[in-house]
Amino acid sequence: MKRNNTQPVTFHKMRIVHSLPLRLLLCVSLLSGLLAAYAPQALAAPGAPDEISIVEPGWVISTATAAADPVGAHYNPIDGLLYYGRRPSSGGGGNLNRVNVDGTISSITAADRPSAVFVDPTDGDIFLSEDYGGGVYRTAYGTTTRTTWLSGLGSGDDDPVGMAVAPADYTGPILSAGQALLVDRGANSGGDYIWRWSPDTAEGEVLIYTDAQSVGPLGDPVDVAISSSAIYIVDPLGTADGTIFRLDDGPTLTPVTTQTPIADPRGITIDPLTGDLWVVDATPPRLLRVNPTTGAVSEMVTGFAGVLWAGVDTTPDGNHIFVTDWTGDMIYTFSRVPENQFHFDKSALAPRWSVTADPQSGVLEHSLSQDYFLSYYYGSPDANASPLSVTIDDELPTGMTLTGESHTPAMTFGQAGQTLTWQP
Repeated sequence: MKRNNTQPVTFHKMRIVHSLPLRLLLCVSLLSGLLAAYAPQALAAPGAPDEISIVEPGWVISTATAAADPVGAHYNPIDGLLYYGRRPSSGGGGNLNRVNVDGTISSITAADRPSAVFVDPTDGDIFLSEDYGGGVYRTAYGTTTRTTWLSGLGSGDDDPVGMAVAPADYTGPILSAGQALLVDRGANSGGDYIWRWSPDTAEGEVLIYTDAQSVGPLGDPVDVAISSSAIYIVDPLGTADGTIFRLDDGPTLTPVTTQTPIADPRGITIDPLTGDLWVVDATPPRLLRVNPTTGAVSEMVTGFAGVLWAGVDTTPDGNHIFVTDWTGDMIYTFSRVPENQFHFDKSALAPRWSVTADPQSGVLEHSLSQDYFLSYYYGSPDANASPLSVTIDDELPTGMTLTGESHTPAMTFGQAGQTLTWQP
Protein backbone atom coordinates (compact mmCIF):
# COMPACT_ATOMS: atom_id res chain seq x y z
CA MET A 1 0.00 0.00 0.00
CA LYS A 2 1.20 3.49 -0.78
CA ARG A 3 1.38 5.70 2.28
CA ASN A 4 1.55 9.45 2.33
CA ASN A 5 2.70 12.23 4.64
CA THR A 6 5.51 10.36 6.38
CA GLN A 7 6.22 12.34 9.54
CA PRO A 8 8.67 11.72 12.40
CA VAL A 9 6.71 11.32 15.62
CA THR A 10 8.36 11.37 19.04
CA PHE A 11 6.88 9.58 22.03
CA HIS A 12 8.37 10.63 25.40
CA LYS A 13 8.05 8.34 28.37
CA MET A 14 9.22 10.34 31.38
CA ARG A 15 10.64 9.40 34.82
CA ILE A 16 10.66 5.67 34.20
CA VAL A 17 12.06 3.98 37.30
CA HIS A 18 11.42 0.29 37.78
CA SER A 19 13.30 -2.71 39.07
CA LEU A 20 11.51 -5.34 36.96
CA PRO A 21 11.04 -5.81 33.18
CA LEU A 22 8.80 -3.01 32.08
CA ARG A 23 5.30 -3.45 30.73
CA LEU A 24 3.36 -0.25 30.27
CA LEU A 25 -0.13 0.40 28.99
CA LEU A 26 -0.61 4.03 28.08
CA CYS A 27 -3.75 5.79 26.93
CA VAL A 28 -3.28 8.32 24.18
CA SER A 29 -5.57 11.07 23.05
CA LEU A 30 -5.02 11.50 19.30
CA LEU A 31 -6.43 14.38 17.33
CA SER A 32 -9.13 15.15 19.93
CA GLY A 33 -10.30 11.56 19.94
CA LEU A 34 -11.05 11.58 16.23
CA LEU A 35 -9.44 8.22 15.64
CA ALA A 36 -10.99 6.40 18.57
CA ALA A 37 -13.67 4.79 16.46
CA TYR A 38 -11.39 3.38 13.81
CA ALA A 39 -9.15 0.33 13.80
CA PRO A 40 -6.22 -0.22 11.45
CA GLN A 41 -7.08 -1.86 8.13
CA ALA A 42 -5.17 -4.97 7.08
CA LEU A 43 -3.35 -4.68 3.77
CA ALA A 44 -3.58 -8.31 2.74
CA ALA A 45 -5.89 -11.18 3.43
CA PRO A 46 -4.54 -14.35 5.04
CA GLY A 47 -2.96 -16.55 2.42
CA ALA A 48 -2.37 -13.76 -0.09
CA PRO A 49 0.98 -14.26 -1.86
CA ASP A 50 3.72 -11.82 -0.98
CA GLU A 51 4.13 -10.95 -4.67
CA ILE A 52 0.78 -9.14 -4.87
CA SER A 53 1.41 -5.40 -4.67
CA ILE A 54 -1.30 -2.75 -4.55
CA VAL A 55 0.02 0.22 -6.50
CA GLU A 56 -3.01 2.49 -6.65
CA PRO A 57 -3.73 4.03 -3.23
CA GLY A 58 -7.09 3.48 -1.61
CA TRP A 59 -7.42 -0.29 -2.10
CA VAL A 60 -6.82 -3.35 0.08
CA ILE A 61 -7.02 -7.10 -0.47
CA SER A 62 -10.13 -8.15 1.39
CA THR A 63 -10.13 -11.83 0.37
CA ALA A 64 -7.80 -14.23 -1.43
CA THR A 65 -9.61 -17.46 -2.25
CA ALA A 66 -7.68 -20.54 -3.31
CA ALA A 67 -9.41 -22.14 -6.30
CA ALA A 68 -8.07 -24.71 -8.76
CA ASP A 69 -7.71 -23.44 -12.34
CA PRO A 70 -10.22 -20.57 -11.99
CA VAL A 71 -11.43 -18.55 -14.97
CA GLY A 72 -13.80 -15.61 -15.27
CA ALA A 73 -14.97 -15.12 -11.68
CA HIS A 74 -18.00 -12.81 -11.78
CA TYR A 75 -20.10 -11.26 -9.05
CA ASN A 76 -23.76 -12.18 -8.62
CA PRO A 77 -25.69 -9.24 -7.10
CA ILE A 78 -28.62 -11.49 -6.21
CA ASP A 79 -26.73 -13.45 -3.54
CA GLY A 80 -23.48 -11.43 -3.31
CA LEU A 81 -21.34 -14.45 -4.24
CA LEU A 82 -18.76 -15.17 -6.94
CA TYR A 83 -19.28 -17.70 -9.73
CA TYR A 84 -16.39 -18.96 -11.82
CA GLY A 85 -15.37 -21.72 -14.19
CA ARG A 86 -12.65 -24.29 -13.58
CA ARG A 87 -10.60 -24.75 -16.75
CA PRO A 88 -7.98 -27.49 -16.27
CA SER A 89 -4.50 -26.56 -17.40
CA SER A 90 -4.39 -29.79 -19.43
CA GLY A 91 -7.01 -32.18 -20.72
CA GLY A 92 -10.76 -31.73 -20.78
CA GLY A 93 -13.37 -31.36 -18.07
CA GLY A 94 -14.09 -28.57 -15.65
CA ASN A 95 -16.95 -27.08 -13.67
CA LEU A 96 -19.09 -24.08 -12.95
CA ASN A 97 -18.37 -23.28 -9.30
CA ARG A 98 -19.50 -20.88 -6.57
CA VAL A 99 -17.46 -19.29 -3.79
CA ASN A 100 -19.56 -19.47 -0.63
CA VAL A 101 -19.70 -16.90 2.16
CA ASP A 102 -17.22 -18.90 4.26
CA GLY A 103 -14.76 -19.19 1.37
CA THR A 104 -15.54 -22.81 0.56
CA ILE A 105 -16.17 -23.89 -3.03
CA SER A 106 -19.35 -25.53 -4.30
CA SER A 107 -19.51 -27.24 -7.69
CA ILE A 108 -22.75 -26.39 -9.49
CA THR A 109 -22.52 -28.08 -12.89
CA ALA A 110 -19.99 -29.97 -14.97
CA ALA A 111 -18.43 -28.20 -17.94
CA ASP A 112 -15.80 -28.74 -20.61
CA ARG A 113 -12.95 -26.24 -20.39
CA PRO A 114 -14.92 -23.05 -19.64
CA SER A 115 -13.60 -19.91 -21.29
CA ALA A 116 -15.64 -17.26 -19.43
CA VAL A 117 -18.53 -16.73 -17.02
CA PHE A 118 -21.18 -14.01 -17.04
CA VAL A 119 -23.97 -13.27 -14.54
CA ASP A 120 -27.25 -11.59 -15.52
CA PRO A 121 -27.55 -8.87 -12.85
CA THR A 122 -31.35 -8.75 -13.06
CA ASP A 123 -32.11 -12.34 -12.04
CA GLY A 124 -28.77 -13.95 -11.13
CA ASP A 125 -28.73 -16.49 -13.96
CA ILE A 126 -25.21 -17.68 -14.79
CA PHE A 127 -23.91 -18.10 -18.33
CA LEU A 128 -20.78 -20.09 -19.17
CA SER A 129 -19.00 -20.13 -22.52
CA GLU A 130 -16.89 -23.01 -23.83
CA ASP A 131 -14.46 -22.25 -26.62
CA TYR A 132 -13.70 -25.90 -27.40
CA GLY A 133 -17.35 -26.88 -27.66
CA GLY A 134 -18.32 -23.59 -29.25
CA GLY A 135 -21.41 -22.90 -27.15
CA VAL A 136 -22.88 -20.92 -24.26
CA TYR A 137 -24.81 -22.58 -21.43
CA ARG A 138 -27.25 -21.13 -18.90
CA THR A 139 -27.68 -22.21 -15.29
CA ALA A 140 -30.77 -20.60 -13.80
CA TYR A 141 -30.11 -18.98 -10.44
CA GLY A 142 -30.52 -21.44 -7.59
CA THR A 143 -30.38 -24.55 -9.79
CA THR A 144 -27.67 -27.13 -10.45
CA THR A 145 -28.41 -27.99 -14.06
CA ARG A 146 -27.59 -26.23 -17.29
CA THR A 147 -29.24 -25.79 -20.67
CA THR A 148 -27.75 -24.93 -24.04
CA TRP A 149 -28.34 -21.23 -24.63
CA LEU A 150 -26.35 -20.32 -27.75
CA SER A 151 -25.32 -23.00 -30.23
CA GLY A 152 -25.42 -21.39 -33.67
CA LEU A 153 -22.35 -19.21 -33.43
CA GLY A 154 -21.14 -19.86 -36.97
CA SER A 155 -19.45 -22.52 -39.00
CA GLY A 156 -15.82 -23.49 -38.67
CA ASP A 157 -13.90 -22.74 -35.50
CA ASP A 158 -16.24 -20.83 -33.18
CA ASP A 159 -14.63 -19.92 -29.86
CA PRO A 160 -17.00 -17.89 -27.65
CA VAL A 161 -15.39 -16.11 -24.71
CA GLY A 162 -16.40 -12.93 -22.86
CA MET A 163 -19.97 -11.66 -22.40
CA ALA A 164 -21.63 -8.48 -21.10
CA VAL A 165 -25.10 -6.93 -20.97
CA ALA A 166 -26.21 -3.36 -21.66
CA PRO A 167 -27.31 -1.74 -18.37
CA ALA A 168 -30.79 -0.35 -17.80
CA ASP A 169 -29.58 3.21 -18.46
CA TYR A 170 -27.76 2.34 -21.69
CA THR A 171 -27.92 5.04 -24.40
CA GLY A 172 -25.09 3.91 -26.67
CA PRO A 173 -24.99 2.27 -30.12
CA ILE A 174 -25.73 -1.26 -31.37
CA LEU A 175 -27.77 -2.43 -28.36
CA SER A 176 -30.88 -1.71 -26.34
CA ALA A 177 -30.87 -1.94 -22.55
CA GLY A 178 -30.92 -5.58 -21.47
CA GLN A 179 -29.40 -6.93 -24.68
CA ALA A 180 -26.05 -8.70 -24.40
CA LEU A 181 -22.89 -9.11 -26.47
CA LEU A 182 -20.56 -12.07 -26.88
CA VAL A 183 -17.08 -12.01 -28.43
CA ASP A 184 -15.82 -15.03 -30.38
CA ARG A 185 -12.08 -15.25 -30.90
CA GLY A 186 -12.13 -17.86 -33.70
CA ALA A 187 -8.80 -19.20 -32.50
CA ASN A 188 -7.70 -21.33 -35.44
CA SER A 189 -9.47 -21.48 -38.80
CA GLY A 190 -12.52 -19.39 -37.97
CA GLY A 191 -13.08 -15.67 -38.17
CA ASP A 192 -13.54 -13.28 -35.26
CA TYR A 193 -17.12 -12.44 -34.37
CA ILE A 194 -19.22 -10.18 -32.17
CA TRP A 195 -22.72 -11.51 -31.45
CA ARG A 196 -25.82 -9.89 -29.96
CA TRP A 197 -28.00 -12.17 -27.84
CA SER A 198 -30.64 -12.19 -25.12
CA PRO A 199 -30.15 -13.40 -21.54
CA ASP A 200 -33.91 -14.08 -21.44
CA THR A 201 -34.42 -16.02 -24.69
CA ALA A 202 -32.29 -18.93 -25.88
CA GLU A 203 -30.71 -18.94 -29.33
CA GLY A 204 -31.69 -16.13 -31.69
CA GLU A 205 -28.18 -14.65 -31.64
CA VAL A 206 -27.47 -11.96 -34.24
CA LEU A 207 -24.07 -11.44 -35.87
CA ILE A 208 -23.06 -7.80 -35.33
CA TYR A 209 -19.50 -7.77 -36.61
CA THR A 210 -17.13 -10.21 -38.30
CA ASP A 211 -13.53 -10.33 -39.48
CA ALA A 212 -12.30 -13.13 -41.69
CA GLN A 213 -9.28 -14.98 -40.33
CA SER A 214 -6.23 -12.65 -40.32
CA VAL A 215 -8.27 -9.90 -42.03
CA GLY A 216 -9.50 -6.73 -40.33
CA PRO A 217 -8.64 -5.19 -36.98
CA LEU A 218 -9.74 -8.07 -34.74
CA GLY A 219 -7.10 -10.64 -33.93
CA ASP A 220 -8.33 -12.44 -30.82
CA PRO A 221 -11.22 -10.66 -29.04
CA VAL A 222 -11.60 -12.21 -25.59
CA ASP A 223 -13.74 -9.91 -23.43
CA VAL A 224 -16.30 -7.11 -23.63
CA ALA A 225 -17.59 -4.45 -21.23
CA ILE A 226 -20.56 -2.13 -21.64
CA SER A 227 -20.95 1.23 -19.89
CA SER A 228 -24.05 3.42 -19.96
CA SER A 229 -22.96 4.85 -23.31
CA ALA A 230 -20.17 2.76 -24.88
CA ILE A 231 -18.99 -0.76 -25.68
CA TYR A 232 -15.35 -1.80 -25.18
CA ILE A 233 -13.59 -4.95 -26.35
CA VAL A 234 -10.10 -6.20 -25.47
CA ASP A 235 -8.01 -8.04 -28.04
CA PRO A 236 -4.48 -9.24 -27.15
CA LEU A 237 -3.67 -9.66 -30.87
CA GLY A 238 -5.23 -6.46 -32.14
CA THR A 239 -1.82 -4.94 -32.98
CA ALA A 240 1.81 -5.67 -32.13
CA ASP A 241 0.62 -4.81 -28.65
CA GLY A 242 -2.88 -5.60 -27.51
CA THR A 243 -5.76 -3.27 -28.28
CA ILE A 244 -8.82 -1.91 -26.55
CA PHE A 245 -11.52 -1.26 -29.16
CA ARG A 246 -14.65 0.84 -28.86
CA LEU A 247 -17.56 -0.59 -30.86
CA ASP A 248 -19.28 2.33 -32.58
CA ASP A 249 -22.22 2.73 -34.93
CA GLY A 250 -21.74 1.21 -38.32
CA PRO A 251 -20.68 -1.00 -36.71
CA THR A 252 -17.03 0.02 -36.67
CA LEU A 253 -14.18 -0.71 -34.30
CA THR A 254 -12.26 2.32 -33.05
CA PRO A 255 -8.98 1.65 -31.20
CA VAL A 256 -8.68 3.41 -27.86
CA THR A 257 -5.32 5.16 -28.05
CA THR A 258 -3.42 4.59 -24.82
CA GLN A 259 -0.47 6.64 -23.62
CA THR A 260 1.28 3.42 -22.62
CA PRO A 261 1.05 0.21 -24.69
CA ILE A 262 -0.84 -2.70 -23.14
CA ALA A 263 0.83 -5.86 -24.40
CA ASP A 264 -1.72 -8.56 -23.65
CA PRO A 265 -5.16 -7.39 -22.40
CA ARG A 266 -7.28 -10.37 -21.36
CA GLY A 267 -10.24 -8.95 -19.43
CA ILE A 268 -12.14 -5.70 -19.01
CA THR A 269 -14.80 -4.13 -16.81
CA ILE A 270 -15.81 -0.55 -16.04
CA ASP A 271 -15.34 1.51 -12.88
CA PRO A 272 -18.92 2.63 -12.12
CA LEU A 273 -17.64 5.66 -10.21
CA THR A 274 -15.33 7.18 -12.82
CA GLY A 275 -16.09 5.49 -16.13
CA ASP A 276 -12.47 4.34 -16.34
CA LEU A 277 -11.70 0.90 -17.73
CA TRP A 278 -10.26 -1.76 -15.46
CA VAL A 279 -8.16 -4.08 -17.62
CA VAL A 280 -6.21 -7.21 -16.73
CA ASP A 281 -2.99 -7.51 -18.72
CA ALA A 282 -1.20 -10.85 -19.01
CA THR A 283 2.26 -9.46 -19.88
CA PRO A 284 3.13 -8.84 -17.14
CA PRO A 285 0.13 -10.10 -15.14
CA ARG A 286 -1.41 -6.98 -13.58
CA LEU A 287 -4.55 -4.90 -13.17
CA LEU A 288 -4.60 -1.55 -14.98
CA ARG A 289 -6.73 1.57 -14.93
CA VAL A 290 -7.32 3.11 -18.35
CA ASN A 291 -8.96 6.47 -18.99
CA PRO A 292 -10.78 5.91 -22.30
CA THR A 293 -10.85 9.65 -23.04
CA THR A 294 -7.25 10.67 -22.32
CA GLY A 295 -5.63 7.27 -22.84
CA ALA A 296 -3.84 7.48 -19.49
CA VAL A 297 -2.77 4.07 -18.19
CA SER A 298 -1.77 3.37 -14.59
CA GLU A 299 -1.05 0.22 -12.63
CA MET A 300 -3.48 -0.68 -9.87
CA VAL A 301 -2.23 -4.11 -8.74
CA THR A 302 0.79 -6.15 -9.83
CA GLY A 303 2.23 -9.56 -9.02
CA PHE A 304 -0.37 -12.01 -10.31
CA ALA A 305 0.94 -15.36 -11.52
CA GLY A 306 -1.02 -15.48 -14.77
CA VAL A 307 -4.43 -14.26 -15.96
CA LEU A 308 -6.70 -15.77 -18.59
CA TRP A 309 -9.82 -14.36 -20.28
CA ALA A 310 -12.62 -12.29 -18.72
CA GLY A 311 -10.66 -12.28 -15.47
CA VAL A 312 -11.91 -9.04 -13.93
CA ASP A 313 -15.30 -7.96 -12.59
CA THR A 314 -16.73 -5.46 -10.11
CA THR A 315 -19.73 -4.87 -7.88
CA PRO A 316 -22.40 -2.44 -9.11
CA ASP A 317 -21.19 0.23 -6.67
CA GLY A 318 -17.56 -0.13 -7.79
CA ASN A 319 -16.29 -0.73 -4.26
CA HIS A 320 -14.94 -4.22 -4.96
CA ILE A 321 -12.88 -5.61 -7.84
CA PHE A 322 -12.49 -9.33 -8.50
CA VAL A 323 -9.42 -10.62 -10.33
CA THR A 324 -9.06 -14.26 -11.37
CA ASP A 325 -5.48 -15.57 -11.31
CA TRP A 326 -5.66 -18.77 -13.39
CA THR A 327 -1.99 -19.72 -13.09
CA GLY A 328 -1.84 -18.81 -9.41
CA ASP A 329 -5.06 -20.73 -8.55
CA MET A 330 -6.46 -17.71 -6.72
CA ILE A 331 -9.44 -15.36 -6.89
CA TYR A 332 -8.72 -11.96 -5.31
CA THR A 333 -11.16 -9.37 -4.01
CA PHE A 334 -9.80 -5.83 -3.81
CA SER A 335 -11.90 -3.38 -1.83
CA ARG A 336 -11.87 0.38 -1.62
CA VAL A 337 -10.65 1.78 1.68
CA PRO A 338 -13.62 3.32 3.52
CA GLU A 339 -13.30 7.08 3.67
CA ASN A 340 -13.70 7.20 7.47
CA GLN A 341 -10.85 4.92 8.49
CA PHE A 342 -7.41 5.80 9.80
CA HIS A 343 -4.51 3.81 8.37
CA PHE A 344 -0.94 3.83 9.58
CA ASP A 345 2.31 1.98 9.75
CA LYS A 346 5.31 2.74 11.91
CA SER A 347 8.96 1.96 12.33
CA ALA A 348 10.73 2.50 15.64
CA LEU A 349 14.21 3.81 16.22
CA ALA A 350 16.32 2.60 19.12
CA PRO A 351 15.08 3.99 22.47
CA ARG A 352 17.33 6.52 24.18
CA TRP A 353 17.78 6.61 27.97
CA SER A 354 18.86 9.73 29.81
CA VAL A 355 19.64 10.42 33.46
CA THR A 356 19.22 13.84 35.06
CA ALA A 357 19.61 15.09 38.62
CA ASP A 358 16.87 17.00 40.37
CA PRO A 359 18.42 20.50 40.96
CA GLN A 360 17.03 20.70 44.49
CA SER A 361 17.22 17.17 45.87
CA GLY A 362 19.97 15.76 43.69
CA VAL A 363 17.87 12.62 43.10
CA LEU A 364 18.61 10.96 39.80
CA GLU A 365 15.70 10.75 37.40
CA HIS A 366 15.61 8.45 34.41
CA SER A 367 13.78 9.15 31.17
CA LEU A 368 13.29 7.34 27.89
CA SER A 369 12.67 8.92 24.51
CA GLN A 370 11.29 6.74 21.74
CA ASP A 371 11.13 8.01 18.16
CA TYR A 372 8.79 6.61 15.53
CA PHE A 373 8.45 7.31 11.87
CA LEU A 374 4.71 7.08 11.36
CA SER A 375 3.29 6.85 7.82
CA TYR A 376 -0.42 7.47 7.80
CA TYR A 377 -3.49 8.73 6.04
CA TYR A 378 -7.11 9.19 6.99
CA GLY A 379 -9.69 7.74 4.59
CA SER A 380 -8.45 8.20 1.06
CA PRO A 381 -4.69 8.70 0.65
CA ASP A 382 -5.56 11.62 -1.60
CA ALA A 383 -7.13 13.47 1.34
CA ASN A 384 -4.54 13.19 4.08
CA ALA A 385 -4.90 13.89 7.75
CA SER A 386 -3.19 16.79 9.46
CA PRO A 387 0.39 16.14 10.63
CA LEU A 388 0.37 13.87 13.65
CA SER A 389 2.19 14.80 16.85
CA VAL A 390 1.88 12.87 20.10
CA THR A 391 3.61 13.24 23.47
CA ILE A 392 3.16 10.63 26.20
CA ASP A 393 4.06 11.34 29.83
CA ASP A 394 4.24 8.37 32.15
CA GLU A 395 4.11 9.25 35.85
CA LEU A 396 5.27 6.41 38.10
CA PRO A 397 5.45 6.31 41.92
CA THR A 398 8.51 7.86 43.50
CA GLY A 399 11.07 5.83 45.35
CA MET A 400 11.59 3.28 42.57
CA THR A 401 14.93 2.86 40.90
CA LEU A 402 15.83 1.66 37.43
CA THR A 403 18.16 -1.33 37.28
CA GLY A 404 17.95 -1.92 33.54
CA GLU A 405 15.64 -2.89 30.77
CA SER A 406 15.78 -4.32 27.27
CA HIS A 407 12.70 -4.53 25.08
CA THR A 408 11.34 -4.28 21.56
CA PRO A 409 8.71 -1.59 21.20
CA ALA A 410 5.38 -2.79 19.85
CA MET A 411 2.70 -0.22 19.16
CA THR A 412 -0.96 -1.03 18.63
CA PHE A 413 -4.03 1.15 18.55
CA GLY A 414 -7.24 -0.17 20.06
CA GLN A 415 -10.87 0.72 19.64
CA ALA A 416 -11.51 2.67 22.84
CA GLY A 417 -9.32 5.52 24.00
CA GLN A 418 -6.64 4.68 21.43
CA THR A 419 -4.57 2.49 23.74
CA LEU A 420 -0.84 2.32 23.16
CA THR A 421 0.76 -0.94 24.28
CA TRP A 422 4.49 -1.06 24.90
CA GLN A 423 5.79 -4.30 26.31
CA PRO A 424 9.07 -6.23 26.60
